[in-house]
Amino acid sequence: MSASHIVLVFMAMLVDLLAQKIKRPFNATSVMTLEGIRGAVTLALALSLPVELDYWYSIQSIAYGVVLFTLFIQTPIMPAVIRKFT
Repeated sequence: MSASHIVLVFMAMLVDLLAQKIKRPFNATSVMTLEGIRGAVTLALALSLPVELDYWYSIQSIAYGVVLFTLFIQTPIMPAVIRKFT
């Protein structure tokens, strides 16, 4: 496990602890979950893979698909979701 993986795990644990301390209404949590930064995280992780890895190109293609889905499907529906939950 590399140092960057350890940092990511530590940050995830820290965010989880903070989320437990901060009481958010269900609506805000739903909106934040739907419009998360999954595309950026997916792309960053895919670009960090070594080129020598088998199926490297396939993994990067899937990552770009996730980013495009986030940009062109999730983003346009956010106003409707926010209106529904607020």
